[in-house]
Amino acid sequence: MKVSIATIRVRKRIRRDLGDIESLRESIQRIGMITPIIISDDRELLAGYRRLLVAQQLGWNEIECHVVKAGSRRAKFDIEVEENISRKGFSPQEIDYIDDERRYLNASLLRKFLILLMRLLHALVAWASSSFGAGRRCRRPSGVEGSSPQLPQ
Repeated sequence: MKVSIATIRVRKRIRRDLGDIESLRESIQRIGMITPIIISDDRELLAGYRRLLVAQQLGWNEIECHVVKAGSRRAKFDIEVEENISRKGFSPQEIDYIDDERRYLNASLLRKFLILLMRLLHALVAWASSSFGAGRRCRRPSGVEGSSPQLPQ
């Protein structure tokens, strides 16, 4: 439900370090607010302070909210804590994948083909390494003389 920003009460927050507000603002400008803020039924902000600040900076009059019934101060406190603790950030490998996938999605058709070709080559090398092991000799076809070639390291 949309609520007038002017009617939302913000009490003392746990979070002191707001982090990179600029990148959040750019994200919200580019694709909109994905996750609504959380307020109590008496319009007290429980979670989403950074999103609320960005909405104010962008000059919004209303913001999408999820309203929860949280009668006690303890319940409100627990909601703020859980919303910030329970989420999990991306691992470095996941961030690398995100960067690679963005490059792929933004690439031209020829570039996409080359990227797919490189991914296939990497998969083939990984398969060969796991199948034959590093430093193991390739099997020499029958009738071929000489020493067996080494797999690339």
